Amino acid sequence: DPIEIKWLLDQRKLVDQELSEVVLTYALEINDRLIEINSEGLTKARLKILERELLSLQDEVLQLRQNMTYVAEINADDIRPLLGDKWYHDKRRNSTERVWKVSFKNEDPETAGDVFYPSFNEDVHTYAHGEIEDYNPNRPIILTPDYQHSVAPLSLAQITQHTLYYFDEVYTLAQPIASEVAPNGNGSKGELDEALDLFCTRYSNHVFKTVYYVYNSQAKGKQVNADKFYDRVINKLKNSKWRVVKVFIGKQADHYNKYTETIDWMKHSDATLPMMLFNRTKCPKTIISMKGAATRTSNGKTVKNKSYEDTAKYPNLDQSETTHFSDCVDDTNQAVYKLKKIKHYQSGNSIGFSGK
Repeated sequence: DPIEIKWLLDQRKLVDQELSEVVLTYALEINDRLIEINSEGLTKARLKILERELLSLQDEVLQLRQNMTYVAEINADDIRPLLGDKWYHDKRRNSTERVWKVSFKNEDPETAGDVFYPSFNEDVHTYAHGEIEDYNPNRPIILTPDYQHSVAPLSLAQITQHTLYYFDEVYTLAQPIASEVAPNGNGSKGELDEALDLFCTRYSNHVFKTVYYVYNSQAKGKQVNADKFYDRVINKLKNSKWRVVKVFIGKQADHYNKYTETIDWMKHSDATLPMMLFNRTKCPKTIISMKGAATRTSNGKTVKNKSYEDTAKYPNLDQSETTHFSDCVDDTNQAVYKLKKIKHYQSGNSIGFSGK
């Protein structure tokens, strides 16, 4: 699971490859001295020289290795000479492609084992920033939040005649990691209000200042000593001179329906609906969230596994990478694809709205 190996990826970042090569050189030198010390016919004079050199090398490498991190990973090819070709071929023949790559070749998993978005393909559904004109300052922005204490994600999208572009993401964290706060403010300390402030600041020069605020019945809840989420979002946006069009999608859709419907939407089975694309440069957390969204079975149906959102059980997980952003995408998709409450009309660059 890509989320569960986050700790390993963090350790890899601490590896100093140049220092590792220096330490390895010392290790080889030490090994050479030990071999010669244990060889036959060694004179006492030569033994004393070797022992002094050995002590000096060991002391120097000990200083270099203070607070050093080194990650070593092996795979089936490394141990094939020890366990033999029969073992190797048996494991290859009896393993699925995923198990072979992750468990035996030791490749990093790109997705959870059984994924909630099996049709999502980075080669098909993502693009690098600048490759496509996805953001238009003269077009309204579709804004979809998720309401949590640990993370406050805002998914930003725009729709054209042929494409639904997820062009940016905004989020704050209750427990930020200082070294990972982005220059645009993503990952900084805060909750819903601070995330909305980030959005308003980032898009202060947006020309057509209209937001299509997508929300479900959860938005009518509230935290202790605070207004309803719904009111907080609308008030923040209006105070920053945004016109807010309310797009209520009702109760959150059934997980199994979302699972099956999203498969079709991502496959673009209905060519009359817009293609779904994600800016992988500006929406990295959204993509991680979707790739890491696993499934579980409940009452015989496939549902999204949201267990990583439990901060008591997983206190060290970056909540911006768990399933919260994928929930924002689900709600936007419901508004656009399922309920068809946000549509692009061919007259100019306008977006039409139907219903409340």
